[in-house]
Amino acid sequence: MPYKDPQKQAEYRDRWKADHPEKQRAYSRESEKRDSTKKARKRYSQSASGKASQARRSKTYFETHGGYVEATKNYPSRSPEAQRNAYYKFAHGVTIEEFEAQIVRQNNLCPIGKHPFGKRGKQGDSPCQDHDHENGQNRLILCRNHNVMLGLAQDDPEILESAILYLQSFKKETGELQCLTHLPFVARLAVRSN
Repeated sequence: MPYKDPQKQAEYRDRWKADHPEKQRAYSRESEKRDSTKKARKRYSQSASGKASQARRSKTYFETHGGYVEATKNYPSRSPEAQRNAYYKFAHGVTIEEFEAQIVRQNNLCPIGKHPFGKRGKQGDSPCQDHDHENGQNRLILCRNHNVMLGLAQDDPEILESAILYLQSFKKETGELQCLTHLPFVARLAVRSN
């Protein structure tokens, strides 16, 4: 039972140790075991084999993440802004300043949805650098939702045209969806594929 008074707390601890010598020895053994494990790990990390193991792990990491590590090593700060700048430089070959300048040239609007971009981050309306997956060329800045839409459509205009036909064929004049076996869509799709 803890006491607010440090003197009473110390007296209680001494009484408990005297009344429970086996538990006290078990706690001491566990503490020594933890300490000896920490000491063993430290000894290993300072040994030749430990240093060699760490060097192998570092080399493997650098081989798999080399480009990103190389792009970020010139940034002494690990602030979110510095990390974001390093990512854009590595992934898209542009700096944050160039990215923000493109947003200004686009009047802070997504070219697909014609809506303003939201705050930076991973929200659906956040600005996102669009690029051609075949040649890596940067295109315009899109909102994240529309960039993901293009990616899921594999940048294929035919898939997007089919999606447009699909949506248009299921709309009545009232704007409600019709039955899923709607024939005009199937007929239009057949005409388009011929």
